[in-house]
Amino acid sequence: MSAPSSTKPWKESFEVYFRWSTQGPQTVEIDLGASPYAPMASHPVLWRLTLPLKNPMSNGLRDSDEADPVFDVGVARTRDPRWTEYLRTLFPPALQYQSRMNRQRVALLRTEGDLLEVARRVEHRAHFPWEHQAKDAEARLRDLGFEGLQCQLLAVPGLMCRLDFHRVDTVDEARVDAVSEEILDIVEAHGGTYDGWGCLLVTEHP
Repeated sequence: MSAPSSTKPWKESFEVYFRWSTQGPQTVEIDLGASPYAPMASHPVLWRLTLPLKNPMSNGLRDSDEADPVFDVGVARTRDPRWTEYLRTLFPPALQYQSRMNRQRVALLRTEGDLLEVARRVEHRAHFPWEHQAKDAEARLRDLGFEGLQCQLLAVPGLMCRLDFHRVDTVDEARVDAVSEEILDIVEAHGGTYDGWGCLLVTEHP
């Protein structure tokens, strides 16, 4: 998203996801490591590379006989100081984004020897523009067995209320994705954003 001469202040974290667009299936690769810094005044330029595939496969990727079009790359350079393309067009939907964050978190736990199948207290956090939205979400989350729901008002524009809560769950990939979907359905329905989860490392069976 930036001019090649600019230094990236973030650690690269490229992820790939699949989506449908008005032009057909697309496979998007995006550096999610830049998201906490976006937009940046020091990186106001958008570089766009276009690969005109003649016969893309159903997943949006090229097949083996598409080598020539791949090398016929179109390059465009435009100013995009607000990172509109990155944040509104390329950035994955909330559930896709959280699933990729889950992969990273679970991979780190596994590397540290965590017994992912052991249930433990998992902490979650969400933010809401208004307190009444957080309170409405709180009631629905409680119905799903979440506990310790605490709403804290913040002096931060756009993040007026922080909601913390927890539940006992395992942290294997399938489970954390299912839990994330549960939470996102509620949080987004009440105008909030889900900020993810955390837990203590478990390396021994209880």
